[in-house]
Amino acid sequence: MASSPSPTLISPPPDRERSKDADLQDKHALQERLDRVAEEKRLALLAAGPSWREWVYYEAIKWWLAIGLLIADSLLVVQWLVWGNYLGLGLSLAAVVYVEFLLYRYLWTRPPPPSTRRRVPFRRTWYRPVEIGRWTPEADYIRVHGRRPDSEGGPTPDEFL
Repeated sequence: MASSPSPTLISPPPDRERSKDADLQDKHALQERLDRVAEEKRLALLAAGPSWREWVYYEAIKWWLAIGLLIADSLLVVQWLVWGNYLGLGLSLAAVVYVEFLLYRYLWTRPPPPSTRRRVPFRRTWYRPVEIGRWTPEADYIRVHGRRPDSEGGPTPDEFL
């Protein structure tokens, strides 16, 4: 007859008491880390940063527009190369790059800092179509408050002359 295997007894580790203490310490350390992460999340939600609209207009569209314009420019270059007209390529590429430059300036021109700003009124030029770009924080401030951000009262340099 085959003998049935006898049940083997699993003996507890020799330092069972120490492992309980280690488990408690591990649980306590884990709870401290979880509390720290929860506090960081709470603080991050309180100071959430820019809204999605602000992030898209101020940062993200710049890159997507640049990629789209690069694709359009490459299609233009390839078409002129297929036709074999290098003069047309040069002239149209110069015109398109100038229009792209004006578009960028129209959308994202930031005013210079007050310390370097001149006191002459703004005048449009061939390279500066607007004083403040349409999708900038300053333009949003003007749309909301109806005045420039630097005209908030306080001393002006003219007061000290």
